[in-house]
Amino acid sequence: MDDAEVKSVLHDMRDYFMDCAKNAQPNSAAHRRFLIYDRAIGEAFEAISARPDRGDHFYVLLICAMRYCLGRRTYMTDLVTRWIMSQVKELPAETARTMLRDIEERREMGRRLGREMLGDPCDVRTWEAFESWLKERVNDA
Repeated sequence: MDDAEVKSVLHDMRDYFMDCAKNAQPNSAAHRRFLIYDRAIGEAFEAISARPDRGDHFYVLLICAMRYCLGRRTYMTDLVTRWIMSQVKELPAETARTMLRDIEERREMGRRLGREMLGDPCDVRTWEAFESWLKERVNDA
């Protein structure tokens, strides 16, 4: 469910509980319970409304995580790229292009310096697989 759907459900629940509260005896346990439900729903609605859009911040963090791994000879390269590929089904094309550009820039730096800048051979294979996945995301857009 997206935020709009959740808000709609919360709104319907709030209306239901307020109707129940109106029909309950004032100051009864049931009346107080319905008012508590209403307050909890209101807080949930505010929390959803206040949270930032996952998009911008989330994808910037993915780029940062990927950049951290570029050129490192560590298990993090495999761990981060596999996590991104397994968890992120819809990657904005612009994010994928940024990641592809970063990998290519690192590769080009290696060519200029005459050495591999993407890491050990196992890291290079990981980056190649990740590049293929990113290119699919760009081509699907």
